[in-house]
Amino acid sequence: DHRYLHSFPTRRSSDLISFNLAFTQYVESDKYRLGESFERTGDYQSASRIYKELFQANNRNKVFFDAVVRTYKALNMYSDLIPIVEIYLKNNKNSEVYSLYGELLWRNGKFNEANNAWEEAVNTDKKEIKTYSDVANSQIVTQQFEKAIQTYKTSRSNIGNPKIFSSELSQLYIVVGDFKNGTIEILNTFEEDNNPAIAQGRLSALMLNQEAIVYIKEMLQKKSSSNNSINYKFIYAWFLREIKDFEQAFKIYKDIDELTNSGGREVLNFANNSSRDGQYSIAIKAYNYIIDKGKDNPYIHNALYGYAKTLEQKFSDSANYTQKDVLSVIDRYRYIIKEFPNSTPAYDGKFRIAVLYFEYLSDSKSAIEELKDLINTNRNKKQVAIALNYLANIYTTNNLVEEAKDCYSKVSKDFAYIAEEETLVAMYKLAEIEYYSGQIDSSLVHFRYLSKISNSSIANDALNKLILIEQNKKETEALKIFAKAELNEIVRAHV
Repeated sequence: DHRYLHSFPTRRSSDLISFNLAFTQYVESDKYRLGESFERTGDYQSASRIYKELFQANNRNKVFFDAVVRTYKALNMYSDLIPIVEIYLKNNKNSEVYSLYGELLWRNGKFNEANNAWEEAVNTDKKEIKTYSDVANSQIVTQQFEKAIQTYKTSRSNIGNPKIFSSELSQLYIVVGDFKNGTIEILNTFEEDNNPAIAQGRLSALMLNQEAIVYIKEMLQKKSSSNNSINYKFIYAWFLREIKDFEQAFKIYKDIDELTNSGGREVLNFANNSSRDGQYSIAIKAYNYIIDKGKDNPYIHNALYGYAKTLEQKFSDSANYTQKDVLSVIDRYRYIIKEFPNSTPAYDGKFRIAVLYFEYLSDSKSAIEELKDLINTNRNKKQVAIALNYLANIYTTNNLVEEAKDCYSKVSKDFAYIAEEETLVAMYKLAEIEYYSGQIDSSLVHFRYLSKISNSSIANDALNKLILIEQNKKETEALKIFAKAELNEIVRAHV
């Protein structure tokens, strides 16, 4: 009956189009997710097939295009990717797509065409920074470093910024070994970001030969001299240390100290670094510079301690020292203790005196006295724990096992939350004492526990002892004799 036909709403063509579009988008989205799942599992072949089908159905969709590029590149299908890029390029004539096109052409040996594509990329927008980034990155990927350098240099004249892309250029000049232009760009970058770590790392990479070193030195000397630039003086001082011109580096650090009104702090840092690097002569000279400023200098006690510690390291490393040398260093530590009795260097000095007596003069009695005094007067709990462990070590080497055990027990019980590493050392040493004393089963339990503590320096030692015991646990009596012999060897070594 025709009367009833009008009771149902008719579907308009626009509604039908919207429905079809929504349905298509739903199917595409579902299909794209399937491609992503293949890609995540490393099945680029299946993923690329799905992405290509999606792109062929909608070749203006950037998401589909990028997915095809991603997977085709993963499969090294560069030649197959060229026609796909050409299709997309018809509607997307921008620097990114042109740069990709140039990269693919170059990979396929079409060098003239690649150069033309890169030129087209630049022509898309000569005033846009991204244009040159896209082109240069494409050239870098194909290892055309000189071309990338030229692209960045072109950007400077076109954009009107003579220092743009300094960081990128500095890295490229390092790659091609151009130390002159590389140095200039590194320093341009440093003036922009004031990041000494990056500047130092890149300058190190350019120090290829004596000619490069001379050039870099001239540039840094010139820059550091202009307007008394503190930032450049730090870089220059670092460079001088790198080339082992310590005297000149010391001079620059004195200049820095004066310009920054540091009162000796910068010179002290230089002295400490030099001492750690084994440059004892210049370190001593730098410490003396601070010491000569007098007792009112805020870093005098640090300099005195550093001076004494450096002297100690100097004769320790050379293994050519006399009793007089050792006693001279002890006197210097005693001067610090007397003049600055409640300072950290004073407490450190007491500990160093004990070490010197025990390890260099074989005077266990004096070392024990110094350590007992340190333990009784020091307020720093961690230093007390260190001193107790060292005292216990002296007792062990003198076969005073019970006295050593008392010290280690005190550390393990009283310092667990204050000096964790020292506590673990004490626990390990207590297990060793059990082992030396023939209490093999008990020591085994403790070594097993300690071997399982991650991020601990004693875990490996405990594991080695654990393996030794378990491999020989059927020969208990022989193991006890061996353990006792180990202790006797330790004692004899310090007689």
